[in-house]
Amino acid sequence: MGSANQPSPSTQLAENSSPSHHNNPNIQGNTLNDNKHSNIDYSRYGAGFGKKDIDEMVNDKRFHNIMEQRVKINEGGYINHPADRGGETKYGISSLWYPNEDIKNLTRERANMILYRDYWKNTNIYQLPDEFADIVLDDSIVQGQPTAIKNLQRAFGVKDDGIIGVDTLRSLKNANYKILKQKFIENVKSIEEQYLNNDPSQRVFEKGHKRRFDKY
Repeated sequence: MGSANQPSPSTQLAENSSPSHHNNPNIQGNTLNDNKHSNIDYSRYGAGFGKKDIDEMVNDKRFHNIMEQRVKINEGGYINHPADRGGETKYGISSLWYPNEDIKNLTRERANMILYRDYWKNTNIYQLPDEFADIVLDDSIVQGQPTAIKNLQRAFGVKDDGIIGVDTLRSLKNANYKILKQKFIENVKSIEEQYLNNDPSQRVFEKGHKRRFDKY
């Protein structure tokens, strides 16, 4: 669904949510060396991305593990639901926040590159420990990058500025991950309920999002 409290067009969109089948993914490592990434069709990524950036994304094993085990399960093909404030959506990209994208003909490769740039790298979510990187990335696609990061920051009491910086990363080093994760999930669900109360028309997506959040 396309949340009304989303950030700027270079950031987040929400989409109809399907159940996640995530079970504690192993998101270790940084690079891929398998054959499926040895031959890259750069034309599939479209304009605006250089080969160096594409190569970096393609070879980021941690990002791809999260995409395979978390995001792709929830963000499927083309949808244009009349109640979705995000408008057309595909692979986690919406026409609301990316009005210049041809959503219907968007390739998976280009969508991955947009998510890598705007959700993974530019937000510094990639610097989070494995215990949080996947769920914060996934939540950022539903509720927006700043909101997802604030959900994490509020969980352990640092300034909730929606920016992953030195203070946030330092605080995570001494955190009880089990307790922090539970508080993060509570924050995610609280924000969702606030949004649905403010806009009851979006309750059509409530069950899908609940299933998604319950898998965190």
